[in-house]
Amino acid sequence: GSSINPVGWVIVDIAIAGIIVPHKAILAKKFTHFILIGNDFMKTNGLVLDIQANKMWIRSMPDL
Repeated sequence: GSSINPVGWVIVDIAIAGIIVPHKAILAKKFTHFILIGNDFMKTNGLVLDIQANKMWIRSMPDL
């Protein structure tokens, strides 16, 4: 595969369900997507994905 050409680390604010979570992310030159949320973020913040229903929620706040 080709390299995404990482240039460093940045702290970004990720907003999910009205909550803003700061998270350390890789800044890359050759990344075609706006953002990619990894397992580290999902595990740390309790993010649950239901791909079949096309929904996501934070485990501690399932009704948001």
